[in-house]
Amino acid sequence: MHRCRAIFVALLASGLTASVGAQELETTRDVHLRKGASTSSKIISAVDSGTAVDSLMRRKGWDRVQIPGGTKGWIYAHYLRRGPTPVAGVPADTAPSSYHNCALDGNVSPNGPNPAALKALNIAKNRFTAPHNSDIDPSLTLAALLAPGTDDNRFDATKAGELEGFVIDVMVGGVETVNCKATDPLFRDTHIEIADHLGADSTQRVIVEVTPRWRAEMQALGVDWTTQGLQSLKGKRVKFRGWALFDVEHRGQAKNTAPANPKDWRATVWELHPVTSFVIVSP
Repeated sequence: MHRCRAIFVALLASGLTASVGAQELETTRDVHLRKGASTSSKIISAVDSGTAVDSLMRRKGWDRVQIPGGTKGWIYAHYLRRGPTPVAGVPADTAPSSYHNCALDGNVSPNGPNPAALKALNIAKNRFTAPHNSDIDPSLTLAALLAPGTDDNRFDATKAGELEGFVIDVMVGGVETVNCKATDPLFRDTHIEIADHLGADSTQRVIVEVTPRWRAEMQALGVDWTTQGLQSLKGKRVKFRGWALFDVEHRGQAKNTAPANPKDWRATVWELHPVTSFVIVSP
């Protein structure tokens, strides 16, 4: 009961009364795509009846959607229904092709080792639509991630998960190709370390990451996902939801894949990356 109440309170605090994940919907009449969730908000464009849209989330009876071509805005939920097909020309699991002049695959050097694999990894990190409930792998838990053993094929990187644990640290991520080597913290990932108890050693922690694309999306909703804002989570028990990722770049720095390395700083290469939502379970 306390946990359910905590989740409800956290949703109210964020201004999000419900989430519709990444559902494919269609308009039931000619409608306006608006800048905000209100009939007084600026009209971005007209949308014809029967248009397929990708719904990212719901707020107070309005859906934030992405229409064919990648434009995002708000449509009154009463004029939407579940559609039979995905949005034409819009990938099912990624954001539009460029954000802050950075492509989905980042800026990988063609002269580096295995550039094709690194581009694929970057595209996975830049997934943008929120997972459906059917995408959640119930076996992907914090306890399972912390369990010792061979990590490579333990989970499915096409699935999503929910991890609940204590936030040990929140910091700006590194300068990486996925974000086109941006140096401004606003355009770098936020690196969050969680564990099953406060004071856990670094090799008993799992990493979850907030990406700049998701930060910008939440900013449009008036929700602060900057690294500085997320530091308020430190010491709290939080449930994170997001996509599973095997971040092979850290294979030599995780206890499960490099047990002999005295400089290991994480339990596993597996992460939630990107985080698509979270709720505070206990302060």
